[in-house]
Amino acid sequence: MANVQLATIVLPPQAEDIDTNFKTLKLAIEGSGDLTVRNVDTTLLAKGTPVYLAGGDGVYPVVLRAKADAAATMPAIGLAAENIAPDSLGPIRTNGTLTGIDTTAWTSGADLYVSAATAGVLTSTAPSTFPQIVANVLLVGEQGQLTLNVQSSGETHTLLSAVHTDTTVGTVARGDLIIGQGASATWTRLALGTAGKVPRSDGTDLPYSTFTIPDTFTLGDVIYASAANVLTALATSASATRYLSNTGVSNIPAWAQVNLTNGVTGTLPVGNGGTNNTTFTAYAVLCAGTTGTGAFQNVSGLGTSGYVLTSNGVSTLPTWQAAPGAAHALLSATHSDTTAQAVSRGSLIYGDLTPTWNELVV
Repeated sequence: MANVQLATIVLPPQAEDIDTNFKTLKLAIEGSGDLTVRNVDTTLLAKGTPVYLAGGDGVYPVVLRAKADAAATMPAIGLAAENIAPDSLGPIRTNGTLTGIDTTAWTSGADLYVSAATAGVLTSTAPSTFPQIVANVLLVGEQGQLTLNVQSSGETHTLLSAVHTDTTVGTVARGDLIIGQGASATWTRLALGTAGKVPRSDGTDLPYSTFTIPDTFTLGDVIYASAANVLTALATSASATRYLSNTGVSNIPAWAQVNLTNGVTGTLPVGNGGTNNTTFTAYAVLCAGTTGTGAFQNVSGLGTSGYVLTSNGVSTLPTWQAAPGAAHALLSATHSDTTAQAVSRGSLIYGDLTPTWNELVV
């Protein structure tokens, strides 16, 4: 095949210009397949070696061995069509076929990439950094044959590859997320969390939560921690007027009725059905308060045996008094006009200055 010399093309070495220059060269050599270049590497470019453009010497493009671990050494523009000694001119094949290549390490039809591990080597395993296909295996053998299929490194690559300057290299797995992460933020693979975990902001990044949460909830469920970092649903109670209490195992929440023995505090006022008192005198009689909602009151004392509770009129508590008609002394409090006295032999009853009936002792 005829060689094409690009005497007027000077190729800058900057990485961002490589793809543009590569496309320009493809147009320049289309129909030929070979491009005459200068090997400026320090080692022999063996036949079949992938090379990248490193610039120009004013007459010929200059090349070095391609390596898919960095943008500076990619993309490959083709394969050495024959051995090219250091600082020598030689042909680079960019399309068509290339024979006399040992292809026994690969299978027929395999895509070949530029290796990211070793400069100037082909591999059938796509690198995660710059997965550029340059050839396909046409014939397997020690004198095998390749079909040149040089693609731009930007045509096919993984999402989290070094082709993108703002990513952390990673391989996709089912359920993964891509998040902006790190102090110098890059798009980074977040591996799928374990069952029940959810992405939760820690104020800096978006890791999966430490706690787990159920898949589903039912109307009326109450969420509580059944163990450390485990959220659980407490199903609604089918019984009316049930309240949450800490009466479950290990004091976890449970539905229960109010326990009047130990489940309430404070003094229940009269307006809510109580007495507004916390203590009473044992065996004392209880009366309503001084108002309709006032605190209940005790009748003073317990009375004497046989006495009856007697009203003392409006706004006054009743008192214990001797029952009317019961046996009693003549000069006793049963009679409202007497001064209580015990009878003495020979005494008389007279009207005193009060006046009340009183005893005159003889």
